[in-house]
Amino acid sequence: MSIRDPFYVQVEEALGTVRLDAELFEHLAAELVASKGFSTNVAAGGADNGYDFELLDTGSEPGPGVATTSNRVTTNLKRNLDRNWASCPRAAKKTYVVTSSILTSQKRDNLKKAAHERGYVYLGASDRHEVARYIYANPAWAKSLLGLTGQPSALSVVPRSSRPLTDVPLVGRDRAEADLRELAGDGLLVGSPGSGKTALLARMVADGVGAYSAPSRTLIPLQAEH
Repeated sequence: MSIRDPFYVQVEEALGTVRLDAELFEHLAAELVASKGFSTNVAAGGADNGYDFELLDTGSEPGPGVATTSNRVTTNLKRNLDRNWASCPRAAKKTYVVTSSILTSQKRDNLKKAAHERGYVYLGASDRHEVARYIYANPAWAKSLLGLTGQPSALSVVPRSSRPLTDVPLVGRDRAEADLRELAGDGLLVGSPGSGKTALLARMVADGVGAYSAPSRTLIPLQAEH
């Protein structure tokens, strides 16, 4: 059973069930894509020209960014690019898609094909999973877009690691686990690779344990089992 922070689970589930404000989602999409290194701008009233948000380009007019809360992602991309081609012939021929839906490999291939057929460079797509990770790291969006008031756990593996974790019993870590649970302040868990640091901290996450900042710090050594 995979271990996920409860707040992250709430965010991802809400993206699939809550009726999202399209304008707010476009703002989030522009911000998310900017965090990936692309220059963006919110395109107020730009829907008729194929813009949900703008992909800025120093050599020409902005390219069309597509943000959709519909399951018809490829259809929406085609519509936006066709409008952009007709209305803004000098626009940069590049696009990026952000969707609250889940994209399979086939759907991503369809998006790429649709963009290329229309003469646009397909820069990529962020689907529900990546949007959830971004909201998790920026919880103000959780409240404004999804109506969630939670916060990420003080200790969490969700934004830090893509390593698969399983909910299995810890063996031989009773002393270190007890030390972590009894900490009054910050703690530093150290140990050689394979000694179980990640598994032990994942157990703390699953149980909702997290140490907040304090003046003191405790060093907790962890030795590999042989």
